[in-house]
Amino acid sequence: MSFAADVKKELTKVLGDNCCQLAELSALLRSNGEIFISSNGMKIDYHTQNPTIAKRVVILLKSVYQSDIELITKKQRRLNRRNLYIVRIINNIDLIIRELELMEGLTPVNNIPLELIKSDCCKRAYLRGVFISCGSINNPRTSLYHLELLIKSETHAKEVLYLINSFHYNAKMITRNKGYMIYLKEAEKISDFLKLIEAYGSVMFYEDIRIYRDINNSINRMNNCDIANQKRVISTAKKQIDDIDYIESTIGLENLTEKLREAAILRKENPEASLNELLEIGAEVIGKDITKSGLNHRFRKIKEIAEDIRGN
Repeated sequence: MSFAADVKKELTKVLGDNCCQLAELSALLRSNGEIFISSNGMKIDYHTQNPTIAKRVVILLKSVYQSDIELITKKQRRLNRRNLYIVRIINNIDLIIRELELMEGLTPVNNIPLELIKSDCCKRAYLRGVFISCGSINNPRTSLYHLELLIKSETHAKEVLYLINSFHYNAKMITRNKGYMIYLKEAEKISDFLKLIEAYGSVMFYEDIRIYRDINNSINRMNNCDIANQKRVISTAKKQIDDIDYIESTIGLENLTEKLREAAILRKENPEASLNELLEIGAEVIGKDITKSGLNHRFRKIKEIAEDIRGN
């Protein structure tokens, strides 16, 4: 089972007051519901490939409206060939449409009903219903943090975006072939959104993996930095040794000043040491402290002498 499916499974177990159940049910039916007229009158279908979500819709409808339900399972020949579950509402259709504000006359209403999201708990429930119906989230073990809601109606998508951002999530929206995608890419915002819709168990898993990844990434960055620093040390030391060898083979190290000769011998005897390590070794071998800037100055002078000899 995917992480997104695990999140949705957890959300279908969230309990709520009657007002929150109405808000969630309104979001579910507005997102993946279909109202049609049959020979037996008006019906409402809810479509999903997830049996757990189908069960959630049935439970909410029976809890709030005591509705008679027909559950239809269809085999799909195309796409991923998963079963399609249709929750068909048989009775109380007019009441459901009116209270959930699904239609006005014969026109579907895509606006979020403000009467159903007056309180924060109902706003959370509405967003929970939208995520259950059309949400997806990447497993935090992957290299990309991503949560999205794919909504068919532009009007509904814009209002869901406004509702999410009323909680300061800075979500974005783009057009897709099958509708409008609202998305979050910041790890902390995704975690906060999961808390908002009450997927607390998923938040714990998400944060554990995210922290583990962040620590590993920090260790890798430190290791890469250490390797890069070591490469720089070796490269610098090699150039210094090349200059010292050249001076030794031409004019001889004995023609250098005492301080420069000390630095040259120190480097030749410690070809892979960093500047700080040379300072510690020098203090023990030479018997006197040398400052970092002082040692740097000596190597610059050695380089200048070697370049002068090469130039002549």
